[in-house]
Amino acid sequence: MQTKRKVKIFYATAADVTKLGAPRSIDIQVVTNLQRLGYEVFWFGINIDSCEEFKGPIISLNISKISSLRERALYKISRILRLQTGDEQKLIAQRKFDKWMSRILKEKKEEIDSNVVFIGRAVSSELSFQVVKKYGGRCVLHSQWMHPVKHTRMLEDAFSDAGNSYRPIPAERIQKQLREIELCDKVWCISKLVFDSYLENGVPREKLFLSPLGVDISYFKPKEIASKGSSGHLVILFVGNINIEKGIHILIEAILVSGISKCKLILNGAVADYFKSTLDRMLESLNSVGVDVSIGSGDPLENFQKADIFILPSLHESFGLVVLEAMACGLPVIVTDQVGASDHVLDGENGFIVPAASAEALVGKIRFLNFNRDQCLKFGEKSRDLSKSLSWSSVARLFVSEIEK
Repeated sequence: MQTKRKVKIFYATAADVTKLGAPRSIDIQVVTNLQRLGYEVFWFGINIDSCEEFKGPIISLNISKISSLRERALYKISRILRLQTGDEQKLIAQRKFDKWMSRILKEKKEEIDSNVVFIGRAVSSELSFQVVKKYGGRCVLHSQWMHPVKHTRMLEDAFSDAGNSYRPIPAERIQKQLREIELCDKVWCISKLVFDSYLENGVPREKLFLSPLGVDISYFKPKEIASKGSSGHLVILFVGNINIEKGIHILIEAILVSGISKCKLILNGAVADYFKSTLDRMLESLNSVGVDVSIGSGDPLENFQKADIFILPSLHESFGLVVLEAMACGLPVIVTDQVGASDHVLDGENGFIVPAASAEALVGKIRFLNFNRDQCLKFGEKSRDLSKSLSWSSVARLFVSEIEK
């Protein structure tokens, strides 16, 4: 029989759970597993009433498909006319959610006391934190990025090195994040990279806790591998937004330099507006040497199951849940030392950790796995084994032990 715990959790999901992305992959798992552990969880978020897994109380901000399509069309026009960037539009949406969430919390003020822990994402929680603190509750900042000062500096350097003048982090977002850090009681750091970035920027250690993300090992699992490599082609998979921050230009350069002619590259994600012209030029180079390229968004499971190796060449990645998903699907993984999920990669056992922005380092590891297919399979088996220790049920236990302190 489950025992109800003293702490009561208010959990906010600031993006639409019906769409692919972190809220769907992370937040649904967090709230359902906390509830299974016997905790009282109240969930707030966008279109969360569509989620059948969670059985607890919810307040859902419902946005219809028609309204969503209309907003996307208007946003696209604004980007084409260069009235707003995609990142500025994300900030607008995050501010809107925070205003809605803070209003709901004011209506529920009688339920907020010292036993309530409110968990909210960065950039979407400033006003909500103010309300919870006013009525005696505690606040946990889910920091999906590194500390904003370090994050900004890293991205400015990366874009400058790539010869791109675009600036992905609006100044207003940075200031909002800094205020949230000041307001919250604890910062949930999802990797050592995130944890260390906060320490480096003066946030007290006692305000930080480290708790990784998990993976649904019942959904992400290997398919029969007999057909893999049967064509002789090495199938390389990347999953995520296709942009400079993810290091796609480094990956393509490495494939070009590798000299591997029998190769297929799958890019599972959406291409950033500012990166489209650069990507088109690089794809022409890949086509000229016979590399087959496939680009498309959507659920990556099928691609995980047909790939030979997974590569996340990010210049900055606070975690990278797709790494755990690839591991659960039995793939060897290559990540950079700026990917938070590298905490869970055993270099030389289930994959490799290479220096960020080093095409040369990537080349060596791609060649190794291409010419050592048996080792490739052994790495994949190790990946699957390692992923089992990161099931969401295990991760939820660690997480809640931290917020109860």
